[in-house]
Amino acid sequence: MNLEEARAALSLFGKGICSRYLQAKPLQDAPAALANPWRPFPFSDGREIYLPTLLDLFADRGDNWRVLRLYVSAQVGQWEAGTFDRPRGREGSSETRERAAPGGFEPLGFIRRFLELFPLPGLAGEIFLYLEGARVLSHLSRRYRGLAADLSWFLPRLRTPLEPLDHRCALWNLYFDLLGPLAGPVGGGYPAGLLEAAERAVR
Repeated sequence: MNLEEARAALSLFGKGICSRYLQAKPLQDAPAALANPWRPFPFSDGREIYLPTLLDLFADRGDNWRVLRLYVSAQVGQWEAGTFDRPRGREGSSETRERAAPGGFEPLGFIRRFLELFPLPGLAGEIFLYLEGARVLSHLSRRYRGLAADLSWFLPRLRTPLEPLDHRCALWNLYFDLLGPLAGPVGGGYPAGLLEAAERAVR
């Protein structure tokens, strides 16, 4: 399935979940600061959703549409799950808000600024993407039974672990292990208290 023929429908579908119209765009159109050739899967900056231009994971067109629908749900769901909510306390100070959004509201502004505090901001960003993605999908699957059904259908088909050749592959394996419980009793598991801690962190 080509993204071009599904862009409008996907954006409208996403609006139905988060009440915001996030335009669907090709992955290669992502801003340079967000582009990452090691991350060939969907992501969002809070304004747009970046998706693969061609999705042909399955022979059936309906199955590929189902995957695209799941991709979009995971990205727009960040608004509903609180990914872009302003933090409280020191991170939510007026200085942080100004520096995070010099030209207007930038959803990723305060997140980017927080990650820059780490010795390896790039690695911190990758870890954030994986763990936050798992938290968002867990939140959505509890709220939307249809999405939970899509996850239960999709995840078992991607259970083959990638060889942990570098930290990104190791994180990719961790991501699917975290999502395992959402697909039913197919292995995988959350570290004790992980989801609870993540939920507290965004309140």
